[in-house]
Amino acid sequence: MSRDQVFELLRSLKWFVALSLVFCAILSLPAQVVELYRIGYADFSIPNLVLLWLTLLFIGSLTWFGSAMVALETRARLAAEPTRAFDRTARFAPIVLGVLPLIASVAGHFSAIPLRLGEADAKLSEIYDAPGSAFDKFDALLAISVGQRLRWSGFAVLILTVLAAWCWSSAARQYAKNPSYVRRFRGRRFLLVTIGLITAATVIFAAGPASLAGHLGPFVILALFAVCVTAFCTYASLLTVRSRLPWMPLLIGLAIVLSWIDCNDNHGIRMLDGPPPASGLDSATAEFTRWLSLRPDRDQFSKDYPVYVVAARGGGIYAAYQSAIFLARLQDLCPAFRHHLFAISGVSGGSIGASVFSSALATVPQKEAGTTACPKIAAYLDQKSALDAGIEEPGPNEQHVRNVLSADLLSPLVASTLFGDFLQRFIFRPIGPLDRARALEFSLESAARSGTTPGPLEQPFMAHWQANGSRPALLLNATDAASGRRVVFSPFTFGTDTGGDNVDSLSFFQSLKPSSDGQAASTPINVRLSTAAFVSARFPWVSPAATVLARDPLSPRANKMRLVDGGYFENSGVDTAMDLIDSLRGTVAEINKSIDAAQDTETKRQARVSIKLIVLGGGSYPERSSFGFGEILEPINALLNTRDSRGYIAINRAARAMPTRAFDSEVHGTQEISTVRDLRLATLTNPYYPLPLGWTMSDKTRQIIDKQSGRFWDCEASRDFTQDDPSGAMADCIQVLLAHELNETVDRAAHEIAIANHYRELGDARQDAPSRLDIRAISRCYADGSALPIKLFQIRSLQALVKEWDRHPEITDLRHLAYVLATAAYETWDFRVLSENPGYRTAASSLYHGRGFVQLTGHDRYQDIGALIGEPLADEPDLLFNASIDSRATFAFFFGNGRNKLAPYFNDTQEDWEGARTVVAGRLSEQRLRQQSGPILRTGKRLLACLRAAQPPQTQDRAK
Repeated sequence: MSRDQVFELLRSLKWFVALSLVFCAILSLPAQVVELYRIGYADFSIPNLVLLWLTLLFIGSLTWFGSAMVALETRARLAAEPTRAFDRTARFAPIVLGVLPLIASVAGHFSAIPLRLGEADAKLSEIYDAPGSAFDKFDALLAISVGQRLRWSGFAVLILTVLAAWCWSSAARQYAKNPSYVRRFRGRRFLLVTIGLITAATVIFAAGPASLAGHLGPFVILALFAVCVTAFCTYASLLTVRSRLPWMPLLIGLAIVLSWIDCNDNHGIRMLDGPPPASGLDSATAEFTRWLSLRPDRDQFSKDYPVYVVAARGGGIYAAYQSAIFLARLQDLCPAFRHHLFAISGVSGGSIGASVFSSALATVPQKEAGTTACPKIAAYLDQKSALDAGIEEPGPNEQHVRNVLSADLLSPLVASTLFGDFLQRFIFRPIGPLDRARALEFSLESAARSGTTPGPLEQPFMAHWQANGSRPALLLNATDAASGRRVVFSPFTFGTDTGGDNVDSLSFFQSLKPSSDGQAASTPINVRLSTAAFVSARFPWVSPAATVLARDPLSPRANKMRLVDGGYFENSGVDTAMDLIDSLRGTVAEINKSIDAAQDTETKRQARVSIKLIVLGGGSYPERSSFGFGEILEPINALLNTRDSRGYIAINRAARAMPTRAFDSEVHGTQEISTVRDLRLATLTNPYYPLPLGWTMSDKTRQIIDKQSGRFWDCEASRDFTQDDPSGAMADCIQVLLAHELNETVDRAAHEIAIANHYRELGDARQDAPSRLDIRAISRCYADGSALPIKLFQIRSLQALVKEWDRHPEITDLRHLAYVLATAAYETWDFRVLSENPGYRTAASSLYHGRGFVQLTGHDRYQDIGALIGEPLADEPDLLFNASIDSRATFAFFFGNGRNKLAPYFNDTQEDWEGARTVVAGRLSEQRLRQQSGPILRTGKRLLACLRAAQPPQTQDRAK
């Protein structure tokens, strides 16, 4: 009897068991939910934290309350007196069901804690946390702070769970004394209120998905959904207990049948009335030829005219943000860039970023390019201007895309999923406004709209491209779910003349003909730019497959097709970009051949065309993290991981196919080779803090991407013009290389890189001396006290001088070291430039121009200092580009031949920062002496404080 009663109770509670498990899965498993926890603690605020806790408690309480009511009704319907086992189960089972979502949330909190990578942490900290790097003081500290808050909040939720369970247990005793309380939840009025609430919420969210949902946030929307679904489950379960009819299985069966017969598919893409502005059936070669002939700066180039094609990878909001920020920042720095950007191949999030960048070009007033294509970069490289405090301030294009992609796209999607699309599963006919994919489109359009005027994202897709304009052609990749082929939204076609449709699995959206009642229409389908972008971004389950009522020429028997995320086929966008480039090779070769063979002066003056590919994304092949559940998970893991692997394979294939140009340079009798690849890869590196694969991210996560989207002053170029510094970003050197290409200074840059790398690689064969100071503390103190952005090269120059001081134990006065460092900072623009003239000079009159930390000048000075350190500086003055040799030369200058030139100015009786300037500058007028010594005094005092703070504790105690 006791067992039968308990089983009867569990049967009555089965739908609340299912509901509790669903809430557990929602609150712990999805990567976007895990990111939401990180967002809550990265952009930390007490009100948001309290709101999160209350939401979790509310969901648990609803689950407990609904199941408690069902337990009461089951007790009242028992044929015999309830046993003690039944009463205990009826009391504690609802508590367990209410507690489970809270426990799952705790698990979600702990899974969201960023990892510090264990044993590799010390090495990573040395590389990534160095002052001046793209990760300086940011990722690791963010990971630590977020991890601590998540851990603390997880324990707080556990405590909250215990308190809630105690309160629920106490309340259960009161409800058990009054079983009639349950009647109000099985009445018709309660059902009508529940249906009214569900309908009202659905209508409100469908009418304005971007407004209310954005203010509520995803967790509040989830709580509202919990109210509706637990209320309905409570009513249906009570009705089942009373009538013994399986109402819930009937409803679920109805949804399954409706989906099976495909009568309520509401995921049809939004279409515009009328035909598109262009058919999109012209060939890429014809459009490229027309576009090239209309470039406003074509006649300004005499060597190579660079044309850029960009591949923007998939990855949700972070890929969208990286693509848009990288391109917008490049456009702000190089106003001529838009005239050279021919096409962007986007996948998923990359398609969103490319579309937002295209809308920025149409919305933001664009600055016309002057005689210098990238004025800020050129001025810095030519040492005409130093960095200023506002160097990292976003330009107008970057600010526009930041504003658009800072919008919360997730909350409208969650609202439409939980209400509109969920309700649609039980309705016989499709209702378009309930489609959750439209919520994403509306949200992005609303974020990009200026006032009430429709923005470029709301215009027809084909309207974004004009051969005489300066907006790139967007190639937005989707996948046909039936055939597995790529379906590309494009303003032109390519590859079809060589059988590309069959060989390369490539077809074009504009080739689809809309069908109605089985008849194909004659005009292509007309869709908005936002619709095309989000069709490319239909990744699994988060966004539904896009239904297109159209006939595919390659599958003429079908009048309907479904398109999914382009990343199913290939996630980098490189395959489509390379298909485009391959289709243009013949045309480009003919153009260049005609220029080479031209007899008339006008044609001979034209520059040859050179196509470059920039890939935004990349990474490494997936690594195994678990061997559990191999029977079930291995096939799924293989399918998902090959999706990413195909992208890396495509990138490697493109790297082999794209040309590489070599430059020979003679550096003091040594033949050096520098190379420039036509494929450039801008990756995101993030050792501490996982980037979100969803549709919202925190301000801190956006800053992580900002710091790796191009800071030209951080480029330390290797021989192939890629970033040589492991703590820098690949995008840094892409900016510099592109500036050289647009300014036609690649030859000179390649020669300078050959020189820099030749002397950098000389290294220092000497063993490091024991460190007398905490060099990392000095570096951090110096970086924190600087008013301008600090470059990693500056920090390394500072550290080279401090390490050289360690080799001179006879120099004990920290004021002497502080003065050497301050002088070097003054002479080199705060350790930014080591030569007063850019480029390599061969003329005898300029061979001994100022170089190094103290700007050695003149043959005699080079010869004297070279003799002191045993290096042939007079024969090879560029040896001073080696940090070790330069540091030795600096200390030889101040302390060589056993003579301390600073001792008369810094001793027990005086501290003369102004007079010490004569050691370097010689005799100066009083005004010039004061003018030059002022900055040295300020920097020296700051550095002296850093040096004293970096002493070992016992030394500091003796000093006190």
